[in-house]
Amino acid sequence: MTIDRPRMMCLMDYMPVYTSRMLKTIAVMLLALVTSPMALAGWVAVGAKGTILNSSDGITWLEADSDTTETLRGVDFDGVDTWTASGQSGTVVRSNDAQNWMQQISGNNDALWSTVFEGGQWIVSGGRGRILTSPDGIAWTSVNSNFSFTLFDIAYNQNNLYAIAGDLGIATTVLTSPDATTWTQNPPQPNNAEGLYGITYDNTIWIAVGDKGKILTTSDPDSRSWAEQPSGTDTDLRDIVYNGTDLYIVVGREGAILTSPDAVTWTPSDSGTTFDLFGVAYDGSGQYIAVGDEGTILTSSDGFSWSTKESPTFRFLYDVASGKLPQTINFPAQSTLFQNFSASGSYSLGPEATASSGLAVTYTTLTAGVCSITDTTVTMISLGECQIEASQPGDSTYLPAEPVTQSILQISTPSPGVPTNPGLVFDPQDSEVFAPSGSFTLTPPANTTQTPVDPQPEIAYASSTPSICSIPLRGSTEVTMLSVGTCSIVAASAPNSLYSLGGPVTASIEILKRPQNITFGPQASQDFVLNSTFALNPKASASSGLPLEYSSLSPSICNSNGATITMFAAGNCTIEATQNGDDTWEPATPVSQTISLVVPPKQPQVIDFPAQVPLFQDAIPGASYPLSPEAASSSGLPISYRALSPGVCTLSGITVTITGAGACRIEASQPGDDNYLPAVPAIQSVLHILTPPGPGVPTKPGLLFDPQDSELFSAGTTFVLSPAATTTQTPVDPQPVIVYVSSTPSVCTIPFQGSLEVTMLTLGDCTIIAASAPNSLYSIGGPVAGTINIYKLAIPAVPVPTLPQPLLWLLGALAAAVAASKLRRGTQKLSS
Repeated sequence: MTIDRPRMMCLMDYMPVYTSRMLKTIAVMLLALVTSPMALAGWVAVGAKGTILNSSDGITWLEADSDTTETLRGVDFDGVDTWTASGQSGTVVRSNDAQNWMQQISGNNDALWSTVFEGGQWIVSGGRGRILTSPDGIAWTSVNSNFSFTLFDIAYNQNNLYAIAGDLGIATTVLTSPDATTWTQNPPQPNNAEGLYGITYDNTIWIAVGDKGKILTTSDPDSRSWAEQPSGTDTDLRDIVYNGTDLYIVVGREGAILTSPDAVTWTPSDSGTTFDLFGVAYDGSGQYIAVGDEGTILTSSDGFSWSTKESPTFRFLYDVASGKLPQTINFPAQSTLFQNFSASGSYSLGPEATASSGLAVTYTTLTAGVCSITDTTVTMISLGECQIEASQPGDSTYLPAEPVTQSILQISTPSPGVPTNPGLVFDPQDSEVFAPSGSFTLTPPANTTQTPVDPQPEIAYASSTPSICSIPLRGSTEVTMLSVGTCSIVAASAPNSLYSLGGPVTASIEILKRPQNITFGPQASQDFVLNSTFALNPKASASSGLPLEYSSLSPSICNSNGATITMFAAGNCTIEATQNGDDTWEPATPVSQTISLVVPPKQPQVIDFPAQVPLFQDAIPGASYPLSPEAASSSGLPISYRALSPGVCTLSGITVTITGAGACRIEASQPGDDNYLPAVPAIQSVLHILTPPGPGVPTKPGLLFDPQDSELFSAGTTFVLSPAATTTQTPVDPQPVIVYVSSTPSVCTIPFQGSLEVTMLTLGDCTIIAASAPNSLYSIGGPVAGTINIYKLAIPAVPVPTLPQPLLWLLGALAAAVAASKLRRGTQKLSS
């Protein structure tokens, strides 16, 4: 198990490597496009951003569908048919074929580091002392380890002890457990400051490796007594594997590989790379694989000489595991479907069965009362159908094969004389569409054309393509479909007292792949934002249930990474969904959908540029002051400023430099961007004043600004401040100058000096700040604020007039009388 830590590197240092590796990677990816995924890989490697690679031989690697974008750091195989990997954010994914993975519910969000199948159960460890267990890789239980440090790797002694290597941050630690449920902390002694990242067990001793070349060994981790072995390096070590007999291999940073025959004496090996190596594994039959930075994959047949293999990814790979490959048995129909019975007589199988793995096939009789078998020789016991099963139990590389059965009919010896040829014929058959475990009837069946006299010969059938189809030897013409391909059925008629052996004759039935179709619903338009992404919704689905692939038919507009679309430009983004079929499904007709990537209408923005504090500055040429408060835009975009008063002030950034006396007017603007319209500029002013020194202490002018009336809104029109601000403590001239400024410039504006007219811009509270300038007699007055509510005239509801109740009664009585009068006149007309 491994860990990645950030490191600095210069891209130019790796440019030659990237160039050559990129060309090779493109070649590997092209190969992957025309290579069918294996049913079950012999190797799986996992890494950054959900990367999962698989390989049948450790040489050619394909990228799998991991069902996650989270980084994966641990992977293992259960020895039967299940792979499990784990990683960031509590991610756990599971697969039965190493190609198609599905996320599982782990019940936590911690960073997970190690994944192993040991002692008949799955165990995962990770950050914050997290330990998970599962019997099947689906249902996970969180075990309380009672610790909060990171747990990096797990080992098992095949008996009753699990050990986990961890890092306290200031020292290393080891946890042990008899059952993977109850854990005890047993820190190695003497104390070790370096973290441990890999641990294994070799039948007698435990070996752990970690930072700064640390290698520790012990016969019992519960004892806490560990011996440090000289590694000969201070390179950080990340993983260790034992081949089960005579070789330990350790990998680490900067391409480090160490080997040892005894876990005590260590020798460096040349890996041929300077990339960090994070994981190493052995397949039990002579092949080692190490993985690391930038998709690095190394292989070795002896652990000493390593070669780099092509990788379909540049992403970091953190762990690798060995699995088993599938195999099939080919056991054709026997060339002689009938044998004349002779007690204790024997005959040889022909043809014999073979395994796709090349491993030896074992035969067993399924009809012990009819026949027995030794090697490939069948001994007859009685009349009847002799069924022989061919099997292959697998080994360290191959899974057990599915057994295949063939039959021979052991019959009575025909009577002497010259038998008649029965004239067996077996007409051509129509093709069939594959259905799993489906069946069809031979139509027409085989028949004899030269048998006018009974007893009629018995016709038997056998499949000469048992991996494609099967049929009972006798009593049925129902054929069971097992796979797609040419199903060859052999028919023969048994000899009897009148007729000789008929056939064998063969009829072939083409079992065709199933058709499939893609459903891909319309997509909603998307607001275009350069390089941003969105998910297809709804996603496409195939009637076969197989996973879909997506590609962009408009690469200048958009790109697809699975069902995630990246936008490059506004326009029509056309995404095509494809499903290329598999062993039993035809490729589907591609279906595309077009998504409109539209530039959204720009949003308005306003600038808030409050009145400056203070409103007055001494007119000292060359002096400076900052804008305060600064302006802000409702969009959050940056503000630009410029000075509008040459000779009075200049501006650099938000710093105003005084060049003369007068009103320094500053404009705040925001030009907009792809999402926002330009804002209406806002202006504020600061008065640069010449304050002649006067005798004594200046008098406070007593500035007052009485409440203002509300104003009816009319855009762009003005009203006059009434009453204006006044000074109440200024009996002696010179009188101070009073200035006004709007602190709500988006609602209203007012000239800084010389006018009391306020311009209305929109509805709301218009706040005007008044201040009196200091002079030789008086200090600054204010600032004081007056608020004017600018409102919109409401249209009053028109009341519905009502009548007094007595008048309503009178009107009702009159209406009744009129109605009665009309009724009488109508009656009179009818009677006349």
